Amino acid sequence: MFNNKEVILEYVKREGPVLPIQVAKKTNSNTMFAGAILSELIANKLIKISFAKIGGSPVYYVNGQEEKLSILYEHLPGKEKEAFTLLKNNKVLLDELIEPSIRFALSQIKDFAFSFTANINNKEIKCWRWHIINEEEAFKLVDELFNPKNLFDEKALQKSEVLLEKDLQKSEEIKQELVKIVEPQIQIIKESDIRPPEILKESLAIETQIIEKPKIKKPEGKFYNFVNNYLSDNKINVIENEVVRKDKEIDFTVNIKSNFGELKYLVKALNKKSISDKEVILAFNKGSLKKLPVILLSNGKLSKKAETYIKHNFNGYLIFKNLP
Repeated sequence: MFNNKEVILEYVKREGPVLPIQVAKKTNSNTMFAGAILSELIANKLIKISFAKIGGSPVYYVNGQEEKLSILYEHLPGKEKEAFTLLKNNKVLLDELIEPSIRFALSQIKDFAFSFTANINNKEIKCWRWHIINEEEAFKLVDELFNPKNLFDEKALQKSEVLLEKDLQKSEEIKQELVKIVEPQIQIIKESDIRPPEILKESLAIETQIIEKPKIKKPEGKFYNFVNNYLSDNKINVIENEVVRKDKEIDFTVNIKSNFGELKYLVKALNKKSISDKEVILAFNKGSLKKLPVILLSNGKLSKKAETYIKHNFNGYLIFKNLP
């Protein structure tokens, strides 16, 4: 059995995650015998066993093979697949911001979702982290995404200014290169009276394609028009917009003139009668991702809980404004 144990351990290290049937074939034995050796290896903490199963059987693996556990995804129930994808894409999730069914599903996919507690706005909040993200990385991500102080971090702002300067320099270089391309095309067009019409047309097309600004298609809908007019009437310059839900929720990135120059904000417009605390948190988190303070516009009213949450947690970082 000792020799078989060594053979199986090396096999798991090389091929894991593996099923007991694969181990049985490797040792020319049956699954009961393979299972006994695998159990001994687990007891000695030499290998690990999954919670999720394939055809009623878990898989066995060693440290460093965690990423390969994704083979279990196809064998998860529907809601657990949804929770798997959500956590994988976001790396960390706040328990209070996810719907109950996903919260329960996260508790069931123990191979992929690990819970931990983080301090957010001086409160201990339950969070979830993706299994290949360690706790230290998870705490950093939570701090970056959900703690308001980071919106105005001086070092981050300085870094942004350096990157912006580089982008402007790069844009100028690109502009000069475009001039080199366009000017000869214009010169050819001016000097050519004998070139065939199709070639002349092609040159004009190249020139037009480079010089013309791209046309941005504006969203449609009564609520969008109403909010857009409101911003325009208040001399707020819209940089870009994103319709999250037509006639229900729209995000605007704007510049607002002040005595200190133009200030950049995320404006989240909600077409709702009542705004909950969770919607306030989601709006703030969206601003955090963009490194922008938030103005929450709505034709509805804040719930008492939402009003209290803003006062105690987001005062100065998120402003609520009623649409007229």
